[in-house]
Amino acid sequence: DIEDPNPLKYQTTIIYNRDNAVAYAFEWYNDFNGQYYHYDSDCANFVSQCLNAGNLSMNESWHSYATPIFPF
Repeated sequence: DIEDPNPLKYQTTIIYNRDNAVAYAFEWYNDFNGQYYHYDSDCANFVSQCLNAGNLSMNESWHSYATPIFPF
């Protein structure tokens, strides 16, 4: 047998909920959510928060430094 140099550790199915993401966007577009690290005028951070609200999980490469988002 030839061992795969890049084996998959696990495979998951993520069900993205765009309605939750949109609802989050409408709720927080003009304010800061205290559960996330606060950046001044950082649109990428806001979009990340919306994606997270839609059920995309953060990890060690994509994260907020505030709790209780961790542990992932």
